[in-house]
Amino acid sequence: MQLPPQTIKRLDELAEASGMSRHRYMILILERAVKANVTVREQVAFSNEHA
Repeated sequence: MQLPPQTIKRLDELAEASGMSRHRYMILILERAVKANVTVREQVAFSNEHA
């Protein structure tokens, strides 16, 4: 999954405001989507690389 730089910046702002890392915040979003039966149609790959 590649996100535009503006989205990454906003994601980092939201994660920081929540006291979480970007990685943890994205997992939280995905967990909520699964609980809400949101269908994700693209492959999601995780990396240990830091932006």
